Amino acid sequence: MPPGPFISSNSKVVILLDSKSFSILFDVSKVEKKDLFTGTYMPSTKLTGGYRVLSYLDPSEPNHSKLKQLFLSLMHSQSEYIIPDFRTSFGELFDTLESKLASKCKVNFDAPTGGLNEKACFNFLARSWLSTNPTNTEFGDGAPSKILPWFLFIVAPIAPVSLPCFLEDPLLHTFRLPPCLLKRGYQELYNFFYTNACGILDQGEKMGIKRDEVCHNLLLFVRFNAFTGMKAHFPNIKKKDQSLRFKDTKASVIYEVLRLDPATPFQYAKAKTDLVIEKHESAFQVKQGEMLFGYMPIVTKDPKVFERAEEFVADRFVGVEGEKLLKYVV
Repeated sequence: MPPGPFISSNSKVVILLDSKSFSILFDVSKVEKKDLFTGTYMPSTKLTGGYRVLSYLDPSEPNHSKLKQLFLSLMHSQSEYIIPDFRTSFGELFDTLESKLASKCKVNFDAPTGGLNEKACFNFLARSWLSTNPTNTEFGDGAPSKILPWFLFIVAPIAPVSLPCFLEDPLLHTFRLPPCLLKRGYQELYNFFYTNACGILDQGEKMGIKRDEVCHNLLLFVRFNAFTGMKAHFPNIKKKDQSLRFKDTKASVIYEVLRLDPATPFQYAKAKTDLVIEKHESAFQVKQGEMLFGYMPIVTKDPKVFERAEEFVADRFVGVEGEKLLKYVV
């Protein structure tokens, strides 16, 4: 697995490609997840304020459960605002689109460094999670231009970017990109969150987590999980718009989209002890400390679990039998 030897000390992995063997990756009695979110390397903590943030913590570490509880609490407390804020943010987006198209006949809708779509996505997240409209603050609408470079620095060692391999491998998969290039933009984002997230920072402090550690974790939660998740998966869900019109299949359609295009395609863990891992038809042994790698786009199309595994089936997860399949997706 990428990246190369100057970033990763050991790129060897044991690949798990069926549903039965894949489940071992989530059995924390047999595997550990410490510093494995991005696989055989861990990005510099300078990209996350000097902290090992939630994605890199093993469930056995004290702050893992605290931070997870904190963000679940945030989502619960803000849930009533999500739909209204979504309508407001994207209503403004379409008003702006109509205005610009009427005056200029063209518009920058979707651009990695900050088209109207990216700005609307961040405005929605800031409103729903922080109860703040960034366009009404000194921060303005510049967040996407700071988020996308940061995301690139995190995933560059493993992400394909459609460059010729003789350029992509030496430029991105062999040496780390220097975090100092993002220091100013990251600090501006941090200041915005630190100023406008007082409620969750206070709550985290009461739970025994440092205030700035909560803020850096919140930055990751909003930028990596929420912002890039919206960018990646909203278009796929929208493609199935006709299926979403039927109330009984709405949840099933979303699960089916995630089955065909998993939110986190790569899953990693390390064996705590020597293990025997069972597949559908056989078993194999792995040694303590060996890296296990599950590739979800293949696992979630396992033909021994899913009928017509390569096809989109809107009602796949409807009913009692359909619900039994959810454990293979979420």
